[in-house]
Amino acid sequence: MSQQPVLPTERFLDAAEACYARVGLAKTSMEDVGREAGASRATLYRYFGNRDELLLAALTRQARRLAAEAEVYLSRNFDSVGDYLVEGLLFCLREIPARPLIGTLFTRNGLGAASRIALTSEEMLAIGVEVLR
Repeated sequence: MSQQPVLPTERFLDAAEACYARVGLAKTSMEDVGREAGASRATLYRYFGNRDELLLAALTRQARRLAAEAEVYLSRNFDSVGDYLVEGLLFCLREIPARPLIGTLFTRNGLGAASRIALTSEEMLAIGVEVLR
């Protein structure tokens, strides 16, 4: 069975996440991400207009994955709304630290650009609303 080719945006997001993990959000440059992805900085800019767009895309991708996992986990039958809420919180406490990029939104160091970008994003808001439905 042949594998699907990796789309350039996915390759760039993988590279961005690797760079963020290695050197941090503040120190990751578009050049770093391009190099990690095996592409030029100019090519990266064709897909993402600036660092904030790239960061938001990476955050959104992780948030979508987390939301999908939460939906599956919380689709079980619970005895009460209280049980549902507790299980939802426990899921977040367990899963958010396993996603370093999402986790930065909840740390003192992440209260700058990443939080500002994520909290003002219509797409991130939509993901959150969808999880709560």
